[in-house]
Amino acid sequence: MLGPSSAIEPVLEGLLYHTGMRTVPELEPAVAAEADALPSDPEPGEPGRVDLRSLLTSTIGAQAACLVPEVDEVGIYDPPWMKATEVRVDGDSDRAMIERLRRQDYDAAVIFTVYSQSAQPAALLVALADIPLRLAHCRENPYGLLTDWVREPEPEGFIRHEVRRHLDKALGDLSEDVLVEKLFSKPASVSPTGTPLWDVLGRVVDRHYPGAKLLPRLIVGFTDAPYFREHGAIAYGFGLFSRALTAEAMAGRFHGNDERVDVASLGLTTQAWLETCELLLG
Repeated sequence: MLGPSSAIEPVLEGLLYHTGMRTVPELEPAVAAEADALPSDPEPGEPGRVDLRSLLTSTIGAQAACLVPEVDEVGIYDPPWMKATEVRVDGDSDRAMIERLRRQDYDAAVIFTVYSQSAQPAALLVALADIPLRLAHCRENPYGLLTDWVREPEPEGFIRHEVRRHLDKALGDLSEDVLVEKLFSKPASVSPTGTPLWDVLGRVVDRHYPGAKLLPRLIVGFTDAPYFREHGAIAYGFGLFSRALTAEAMAGRFHGNDERVDVASLGLTTQAWLETCELLLG
């Protein structure tokens, strides 16, 4: 996984992946391929198994972390170099994250970005956290920020699909032996806000959580909504959850080992649907 300049122990006790929200879904093939490429019983001095794989991503990116089942744990960090992050008045949260990563004592960090993003800010973060091995694609010379630098060839030479890009980073020369086949693909779709149904859903939410506002959300999975939209219908995914079920916990349960929803949330969602019908249909 890492280049020839790295002195890798047979066992990595902790491996950290860092990525933004756009690359979380495309991360899985690279992580899976990296895991399969490492021998389960390594020879002395040979790269071997990884005991712990962690993913550090944004609040929004964490909602898609369930699509990377090879990851053992997910951490949330909204860095100042991301567009969606609000401007901070100080660096307390950033220093706290550096200290948190230092305490985790990771052996290596792999930074995933799209070609238009620089890996250097994230590289600085993990370097300050004393993570000894740091791998990333980078257009600029990172000098000491990265121990394993894969020169960024895009977009000057060519532009790869992001899945292909991550596979190339994770496997190096071995990536040529990996064939990516598209099993299913459907264009993204969206329903507009500002519709009568949207207004009713907002009123229902306000009944149960006064002051709460509806916010559109992008999901990377697939639902039946595109088929309804193709026929001119408005389609939203909607439910109400109890305060005991956080957004982070809910995001991690989709298609995971624990998809349980608490009884209070089931009751709230059922009541919300009934109220929606009553308000919309009169």
